[in-house]
Amino acid sequence: MLIGADAVVQDCELGPDVVVGEGAQLRAVRLNRVLVAPGARLQDATHGGVVVTASGEIGVATGT
Repeated sequence: MLIGADAVVQDCELGPDVVVGEGAQLRAVRLNRVLVAPGARLQDATHGGVVVTASGEIGVATGT
């Protein structure tokens, strides 16, 4: 797991293979195998195997 130095992570459960970019804000989320782009915002969500863009779009991650 990697979390950007100024990312905000509150009341979250972060599982394996999670990367949170700088400036991202996560509140009350559960994530595993997720890439959160810098500046993205997520709240009250559960995701696995996705990429979250800075604009909040969620796409399915491909590959192994």
